[in-house]
Order: sequence, then structure tokens, then C-alpha cells
Amino acid sequence: MRKTIQLGELKPNPFKKFVNGGKLNQATVTSLEGRIQSTTLWEQWVVRETIDDKYEMAFGHHRLQAAINLFGKKHEVSVQVEDYDDALMLKSLANENAEDDRATTIRDTLLVARKFLIEHPEKCVLAPGVMAPSASTNSKAREGCKIGDHGSSACISHFLSDRAWSERTIREYLGIAEDVADYVANNGSTHPERQNKIPLKAAVAISQLPTKEIRQATVSAVKEANKDQNEPVITAKDVKRIVDSARSAPVPQQKKIIQQEVKKHVAAKKVSYFTPSKVSVKDIDTDFLKDFMDEIRRSKQYPRQAVKFNQVPGSVIKIANEVIDAGLRSLALKKHPDHGGTQEEMQALNAAVAWLRLVVEKEKGK
Repeated sequence: MRKTIQLGELKPNPFKKFVNGGKLNQATVTSLEGRIQSTTLWEQWVVRETIDDKYEMAFGHHRLQAAINLFGKKHEVSVQVEDYDDALMLKSLANENAEDDRATTIRDTLLVARKFLIEHPEKCVLAPGVMAPSASTNSKAREGCKIGDHGSSACISHFLSDRAWSERTIREYLGIAEDVADYVANNGSTHPERQNKIPLKAAVAISQLPTKEIRQATVSAVKEANKDQNEPVITAKDVKRIVDSARSAPVPQQKKIIQQEVKKHVAAKKVSYFTPSKVSVKDIDTDFLKDFMDEIRRSKQYPRQAVKFNQVPGSVIKIANEVIDAGLRSLALKKHPDHGGTQEEMQALNAAVAWLRLVVEKEKGK
């Protein structure tokens, strides 16, 4: 049923207050304001009517705030009134939050879903006797949730949407301690150190430490080690190794052990990890360099045309070719140790970037 109401009459989803304390991302609101001004207000509002004649939104909270900022609370919009129960309201909010890359948003959403399923086991799609979508291939789905199992990663994944919320993602985010969540990098970030944040997998490892004091000290040590770095000095794998080693020691000693191990690791990386490229401009064939710089100048004049090479005089230059073709970001996603690559591959990529910089610097000096 469609109904026309004022923006000020729309109330938030009842579960919204449990996600980031109900606070909105102001950057998202500002972005939506610009999009609304350049196009139009998308009036796909889905609400449910409460017993006290209020209208609770299923999703679209940032869009609502952007619209209020632009048009005021008395601006009238058309809404779709649906007979949503609490389960559908929670799913709608979760689907909206799945597109939010903030770790705190994702974690809070999953905590709300877990609490809801524990309190309302009848809503679990893995309950015995209920056929889940993946029951044909998932043994857990065929077996169903037993009493006391509700709120597990499998239970939450199938309740929300196993396409948007994988069991692995759920396990990782629910494994983050509350005092660590604020320091986790945005979902999908390839360079947490540039945000002064820590990777998700590192946060999961740190969250296993026994006390808040030790966890906070570890977060600080990792952030300080990676501060102002283009590449992490300490990766998520390094953090896990250091934490696992410290956890075998008595609790009072763990903080000191972790701080010492981080310092040792940083000292070792200064020697080996950031080894500058051995390739220099004088090692590069003069004719090749001239042709290369001609291509660079041409690409500046005609930016839509790809840079071409007449020859590839070495492995590092070959990788430099890949950097120009595919972009540093996409290559880093493949070669970074946290994404299935190796330290050697990342060093080679860094060497290629260093070589490119040398070429550019030489051209600037002409």
C-alpha cells in the first residue's frame, strides 16, 4: 500500500540504535546530498506501521537524513507500507549495512543478528524441519540448528543472506573484541597502515589476548610500527605469529613480550624488507630510456592511449610494464602477503615502482 507522509514522520528501524549507537556516517550523508541535488530524490521508502500509528523505516537512513537536510522535515514523500515483522526489519537493515565498509557497522549488525536468533530460535532457517537454500550441499544446513546452536556463524549467514554474509566473514567480525573494533581498517582496504588502522585478520588475532590492557598495547605497537609507511612493516600474518607466541607465556608477561617482538621485527625489516632497488637510471639502455620517455610524454598528451614499450630489458622493467597496464592497486591485491602473494613478489613490485620513479626524476631534471 502506498501512502504520502512527511519526512519527519519516518522513524528509524528499531534495530538501528544498536548499530554504531544509531549514529550515521556523515560522509555518506553528504555524498547522498550531492547525488540528490544532481539527479532527484529516490522515493523508494519501505516502512511498517506500528500500533501507535508511527512509520518505521526498513532501510534508507542516510538517504532520509540527506533529504531532511535538503528539503526539511515537512517535505512529503510517497512510502510503501509493508507488513514486516522484526525478522524482516532486521534483514533489511543488515542488507543495507552489508554495503557499509566500516568494521564497527558490520560487527554491530552481526551482534544484533546473533542476539535476535538466540532470543527467537523459531526464525532460524536452519531449524530442524526447515529446508535452507543450501541444504543440498551444506551438511550443517541439512542437519539444522540444535537447541543452543542458534546464533552461530552458519545460523546467522543463512538467516541474513549467505551471499552477502559468508560464514567466514561472520566468524572473523564476531571474533573482534569491542575495544579493538574501532581500530580495524575499512572492509576491502589494501593499505590499513595508510589509514592508521590495523587489518581485520590482525584484529581477530589481537582480540584473543586475555586483557584489554594487553590488546590496546598490541594495537598501539602495530600502528606505531606501520605509521607513515606505504607498505606495512608488520603484516596480519606477523601479528598472528607474535600474538600466538605471546599467548603461550603467563598473562603478566604477554604485554612485554609482544612489545619486544614488535621492536625486533621492525629492526629486522629495516634491514631486509625495504631494500632499495638495485636498478638505476644509468643501468638502463639510453635508447630504451629515450623511447620510454617519448611514450610517457605522448601518454600525457593523449591520456586515453596506453603506454607502449619497444623492449623489456629486464625482469624489473617487465613488472613496471605490468604496473602501468594494470595499476599498482590491482597488482598489490594479488602480490601483497595479506592477499595470497609473497614478500618476494611485493618486494619486486616495490622495486618496479622505485625504478619508475627514477625514470620520472631523471626526466624532471632535463
